[in-house]
Amino acid sequence: MTVSRIKALALVAAGFGLYRALDLLSGAWVWLFATIALVAFTGGFLALLGSLLPFVRRWSGVAVNTLVALAATGLIFTSLELALLLYESVDRQLPAATELVGEEGAAVVPQPGKAWTEPDINPEVRRIVAARGSPLTMPEAWKQRGVEV
Repeated sequence: MTVSRIKALALVAAGFGLYRALDLLSGAWVWLFATIALVAFTGGFLALLGSLLPFVRRWSGVAVNTLVALAATGLIFTSLELALLLYESVDRQLPAATELVGEEGAAVVPQPGKAWTEPDINPEVRRIVAARGSPLTMPEAWKQRGVEV
């Protein structure tokens, strides 16, 4: 067995082993290991195929482009998972309610972690809004009408 075939088999085995290890991972690690496993397995399989069948070697450019596309797609998903992890870890504060006024007219900001409830709206304002009805979406003059030519 030649060295290139041994390397190709090692890549296939590494890709398969990394794929089997995905059950132990979570989050961005899953995408990163899945990308590495897929690229290793596909690259090893294509290298093994190229060493066994000489006429397949002329497709090596297509194989390299396929591996690059797989790696880029996997890294995009890994980056998205990391962005979601970062977004989740940021401590976002709730907006300050205008009704909550503390000493000397300063607005009181609710403490992080407390549930945000919709502020009470004056019943008179609710009555005025309800009396207006639904907004006009299309003027009567713009509606479709029959035309005789």
